[in-house]
This record gives sequence, C-alpha cells and structure tokens, in this order.
Amino acid sequence: MTSSKELAEFRKSNDIKVAPVGPSGTLPKIIPSDVHPGFAYGVKARPSTPLHKVLNGEYEVAESARLDLLYKQRGDASEVLQRKYKVQMTKATKAQIDNARAQKLAQGVLEPTTTFKMSKFKNVSSRLNLPPLGKSASTPAL
Repeated sequence: MTSSKELAEFRKSNDIKVAPVGPSGTLPKIIPSDVHPGFAYGVKARPSTPLHKVLNGEYEVAESARLDLLYKQRGDASEVLQRKYKVQMTKATKAQIDNARAQKLAQGVLEPTTTFKMSKFKNVSSRLNLPPLGKSASTPAL
C-alpha cells in the first residue's frame, strides 16, 4: 500500500482489531478500603483493658498465685543452701593445724586476739558475770 486510497480499500476488505483507547489524563486513585474491606486507617492503638477482669480481681488472683509459687521455689532453694556440711579432718591434718598455730604463737606472728573496746570504756568493768564464751563459730579455721 502506497497511497491512502489503497489503505482505505485494505481496511474495508480486512478486519483489523485496534486496541481500545485508554482514559485520557491520570487514572483514578484506588483507595485501600475499597479493595480490602477490613482495612483501617490511622495508628494502631493498644487494646482496651477488660474492666470486668479488673473488677472481679482476676489479675490480683493470678499475680498472687505467681508470687506464691515464686516464694515456694525460693524457699526450697534456700533450704538446700542452708545445709551445713562438716568437713571431716584426719588426725594428720588436725596435727598440722595445731603445729602451725603453735609456731605462729611462738614467733609472735599470731597474737592472741582481744575483744575491741573503745578507749573511754577500757577501764570500765562489766556488770554481768557471764561464763567465758569460748571459740566463736565464725572464727576461721587455720
């Protein structure tokens, strides 16, 4: 086809599909709520507090049960930790400890411990007549 007349005859004899013309200008905006009915706008807020649970005291009951369980677990753990284990010493170790103490006393390195008194109370005698206490349980074993 070299002329417009030939083109017109060709179009009459042949059925040519032409793509439909789109809308002119910008396309209409699609709003998300039109596509998805559950779509909501805005900032998501935290759910409201169920007041019936607050008024019935369900939160208090749950927390007190949790605390009771926690205290019971801690009590069981503290019983295990409070057990005292006595170290069994042999005659040889006892003799070594006694010899070491005697040597330190003889050298003057280990002075006999005296109870601490403030200087203004050093000359004041006790009004109580108590038996001597002996060795304290907290004294370190050497």
